[in-house]
Amino acid sequence: MLTKILHNSVIQTLLLLALLAGVGICIFPEYSPLPIRFAEKFAVQIMIGYLFGGVLFLMLKQPRLMFASFGCCAALAIFLKFSMNPREVFSEKKQVLIQEETIQEETIQETESVEIKIAHFSLSDAENDPELTFEKILETEADLISIQEVTPIWQPYLESYLDSIYPHNHTILDLGMYGLSVYSKYAFNFIDTFYYEEIPNLVGSISLGNEIDSVYFVSTHAVPAFSQSAYKRVEEHLQLIQDYLVELNHPHFIIGNFYVVPWSKEVKEFRSVTKLRDSRTGFMPSYRDGTLSFWDIPMDHIFFSKHFECSGFKSVSGVTSNHIGIQGVYTIDYVEEKNQ
Repeated sequence: MLTKILHNSVIQTLLLLALLAGVGICIFPEYSPLPIRFAEKFAVQIMIGYLFGGVLFLMLKQPRLMFASFGCCAALAIFLKFSMNPREVFSEKKQVLIQEETIQEETIQETESVEIKIAHFSLSDAENDPELTFEKILETEADLISIQEVTPIWQPYLESYLDSIYPHNHTILDLGMYGLSVYSKYAFNFIDTFYYEEIPNLVGSISLGNEIDSVYFVSTHAVPAFSQSAYKRVEEHLQLIQDYLVELNHPHFIIGNFYVVPWSKEVKEFRSVTKLRDSRTGFMPSYRDGTLSFWDIPMDHIFFSKHFECSGFKSVSGVTSNHIGIQGVYTIDYVEEKNQ
């Protein structure tokens, strides 16, 4: 019965248009009405749906629909790949390699690496039992922890569980959703706050010792993008951070929840200008045990400058909550040069 329906030329044409429209919505969401733009967040799931759709049309002996479905799957895969790893990153890596080769011709280098672990959590996604949440936070053994949506209710738990292990910390409390905390094992060179409208952003610098005396970070939390005006505010918020970074040559991280996915127009433009790299290397979030989450939407991010390499990145899940945060491991080299 289904095969007979699919042989109808009108039905096939409608299905082909629907397949192409799905790709267009994911690649050019800014031109879609807001309820339809919401599909952008599920681009990975839609891509996988195209893959299974192609297999189904193959079994039903519908070559036109099969090739269209596989083609749409491939188009989204290419789009997601270059959104997560834009061309600018590859060209920049190539330039760094050329510069390193030039330096090696002139000097003898002794390279050492320093590792830093960074984690980010949202207390709105916390476990029902605060003790379980902070056990998960401490399990990361992160050197720098960013925590958002910190309210006065959470402050005693922060002090009880984290202050003794992370003596260097700064907190901005908020009765709503814009409270922020940063906890560090390293001393702050400075810690400050700047605002986008009523939303605070924590900016600071830490010293990793040796030759790495200034690693900057910005911990931020954008407004939830549930309307066209909210998307505009996210873009303006990222522009403010971008303006802060434009003349910053030191190693740095941008940590927080932007409420937009890595392949969104707002994030792609932000990364294109700042040349920041994404800690995520794949489309689908993975957890510490190596499992993948099909429905987890990546809206919290750790972006890092060209000075670092990311050697590991995972989502952090709880007992009752599928996603409470993210963590990454980063290395940075410093070179002791001796003239020949």
